[in-house]
Amino acid sequence: MPERPSRPGGPRRRSPATARRSVRPAARRSGGNGAGAATRTSAARPRRRVTGRTVVLGVVLLALALSYVFPLRVYLAQQGEIAQLRTDQREQRDRIDRLTAEAALWSDDDYVRIQARKRLYFGEPGEMLLLPVWEEQQPPSPDPGLSPDELPVSPEPWWDSLWTSIQSADRSAPADPGGEGAG
Repeated sequence: MPERPSRPGGPRRRSPATARRSVRPAARRSGGNGAGAATRTSAARPRRRVTGRTVVLGVVLLALALSYVFPLRVYLAQQGEIAQLRTDQREQRDRIDRLTAEAALWSDDDYVRIQARKRLYFGEPGEMLLLPVWEEQQPPSPDPGLSPDELPVSPEPWWDSLWTSIQSADRSAPADPGGEGAG
């Protein structure tokens, strides 16, 4: 009569890990050769391979990253430009406010009189103006040994000397380096 399995589901099946353990030699399990404790060795693990799915996923992620870089750069540049334009606009408004306040001052006759007295040395009719001339503020002469009467005076007006210098500069212009003008 055949032997009946002790379990109701049939004979007990072993997992691959359990099957490997049972194949080990008895001497190793018990340390039976008497030489000492057994050494445990580990099997070399298989190298991880890059699968096709991993490559496709990497390419898709790279494509997404590259597709977002340009619009993000444009967005950031536009935000910087907007901030700069807002700053410029604020400065222009401040300048307009200052100029409006100054224009309001210039519409006042008293302010105009004060500025004419201060800047242009104007006075009221019948008023005597005194302008102090300080000794330290005299303009320096070109040659300390010459007095103002001895300064060289040009015999011709300044515009004639200017025109002469322009003509002399035109005559002494360098020749065309490319040689295109010479036919």
